[in-house]
Amino acid sequence: MKEHLKFDSERKEFTGKIELINKFFDITVSIEESNVDDVFKAVENTLNIIVQHEAIIKERISRDLLDLHNDTWNGGK
Repeated sequence: MKEHLKFDSERKEFTGKIELINKFFDITVSIEESNVDDVFKAVENTLNIIVQHEAIIKERISRDLLDLHNDTWNGGK
């Protein structure tokens, strides 16, 4: 993945776009004082979890946003 991102040496971060679940996302990976390989391994593990649990994640987001809409934006209706 990191080969698809551009490294900004001043900010010590990688930036770019990745494709995940047939959509493109802007991504920034900050390295700070960590080992680059360890950071990218953690990022890739997290992205794999998102892909594996996409339906559950979408359902939870929808439920949370519906509650927010009903409670805040829609006056409880």
